[in-house]
Amino acid sequence: MAKKISSSIRTAIERINLKLAAKGQILMAARRTTRQFGNYYILDLNGNVVDVDIEPQELARKLHVLTEKEEVQVRAKPSR
Repeated sequence: MAKKISSSIRTAIERINLKLAAKGQILMAARRTTRQFGNYYILDLNGNVVDVDIEPQELARKLHVLTEKEEVQVRAKPSR
């Protein structure tokens, strides 16, 4: 099996947002995890929530902005 290329979550979100911009949408990261929206959600230009509980790596693959050789490296949040 070929070695995966690491890509940052920030890079994946930037690529996703370039694709979503054509539809007047943007992927947002929640400041706090909420049951209502999850960690990531999509807004339209009017501020309406279009979709919730988004997994950026899955969406990036669906939108073809992340190749099969790339994987998103998600950093663990520091424990307090």
